[in-house]
Amino acid sequence: MKSENTDNSKQRSSVQGTLSTSRGLLVRLRDEDDDAWTRMVDLYTPLVCYWCRRLNLPEQDLPDVLQEIFRAVASNITRFRKDRPGDTFCGWLRTITRSKVMDSFRRQGREDQATGGTDAQLRFARL
Repeated sequence: MKSENTDNSKQRSSVQGTLSTSRGLLVRLRDEDDDAWTRMVDLYTPLVCYWCRRLNLPEQDLPDVLQEIFRAVASNITRFRKDRPGDTFCGWLRTITRSKVMDSFRRQGREDQATGGTDAQLRFARL
């Protein structure tokens, strides 16, 4: 029984540490700490990928859009503020994600789309 209490205590401590680390992480990001940037990208890439997929971003566009998203975060991290109740880094990151995905869709609409897939392969086979 003591082992369970110790495990639960460690879990609570870990969660509390994570919450306070978020504030510390933001400070370190603003200070351009390389380890902090690596940590942020490692932490948030799965979530950002999830949001991109939910917005129907094609899988082949994901790496480029991820790069644009994190570049925007890096360029604007000093502008992030928690001025109002409900302002969160995650919410700010989600707004950037939506914006960059929409930018990608707008660019695709202006570019000629390559013909591909099974139909194109069958046409080539007939030549």
